Amino acid sequence: MKQGIRWVANPRERAAASAFTLTELLVVLGVLTLLMMIRVGAAGFNQRASDRVVCANNLKQLGAAWQAYSDDQNGNLISNMGMGTAGPMPLSYRGLSWISGMFTSGNPVNAVNSDCTNTLYLSEGQNALIAPYTKSNYAIFKCPADKSTCQNGPILPRVRSYSLNGALGANGYAGDSNAKRLIMQYPGSGASTVDTFTYTKITSVKRPAEKFVVLDENPNSINDPLFFTDQSGAPNYDSGRHLAIDIPGSYHNLGCNFIFADGHYELREWRDSQMLNAQNINTSMPGSTDLIWLQSHAWEP
Repeated sequence: MKQGIRWVANPRERAAASAFTLTELLVVLGVLTLLMMIRVGAAGFNQRASDRVVCANNLKQLGAAWQAYSDDQNGNLISNMGMGTAGPMPLSYRGLSWISGMFTSGNPVNAVNSDCTNTLYLSEGQNALIAPYTKSNYAIFKCPADKSTCQNGPILPRVRSYSLNGALGANGYAGDSNAKRLIMQYPGSGASTVDTFTYTKITSVKRPAEKFVVLDENPNSINDPLFFTDQSGAPNYDSGRHLAIDIPGSYHNLGCNFIFADGHYELREWRDSQMLNAQNINTSMPGSTDLIWLQSHAWEP
C-alpha cells in the first residue's frame, strides 16, 4: 500500500475532510469583498473623471460661442443681464441676455417654476442671444455631475448648471443698465454713477487669461444667468465686505470648472471650509483665500 494516502470509508468523514474550514471561508469572503470594493471604487472614479471631462468640453463650447459673438459684434461682449426677480422670468426679458430664465434657488426646489426646465430659454434665438453660436444645443448648459432638481409638476432635473461672469457684458440688472455697479460694488461707483466699470468690449477685459467667463454654479445659489462677485475691496480684497454674493460649484473633486476669456479651461479645487460649506447667496467669508481668488479672477480696476 502506498504511504501518505488515507482512505476515509464513512461518507460523512469524507465530506468533513474535504470541506473548507471557517477560517478559509472567511479569507475567501474577505478577498471577494475587497475585489468588489476595488471594482466599485474604480467605477465611481471613472464616472467622476468622465463627468469632469464632459463639463470641461461644455465650457469650452460656451467659451467659444461667447468669443464668436463678440467677433461678429465688433468686439462688443454679449449682453449679460440680471433678472432681479424670484422667477419665473418676466416674458419682457426674453432675448435681452445671453440666455433667459430665472431659477428658484435651493436644492431640491419645491416651488413650481417652469424656467428651471425650459430648454427653449437656452436654445432659441428669440430667448438666448448666444443660441446661434451654440447651434441651439441646450445640452451643453448642463454639467453631468449636477443632480439638482426642481418641481414643475413632477420632480425634474434642472436644465442649466452654468452662469456667466457678471463683470462681463452690458444690460445691467432688471433692465437698468447701471444697476450692476450697485450689486458688484465696484470701487468708486455709487448710486448716481454711470456704470463704466463692467467690461463691455473684448478689448476692455484686463488680463483675459486671468478672467473667467463661465463657471459651474452651486445648486443652492444658481438663479439668473449671471454670476455676481463683490468687488468692494478691489484690488485689496481684504478690505472689502468679504461677501460671496453667488456661490461657485464644487462638483469636481471639491472644485469648480472655469473657462477663461483667453479660451483656456481650468479646474479650481477649493481649499477652505467656508467656500465648501456655503449654502446660500450673500454668504460672509472673512479671510477666505478661495473668495479672494474668485473675486480677483472676475474683475480688476
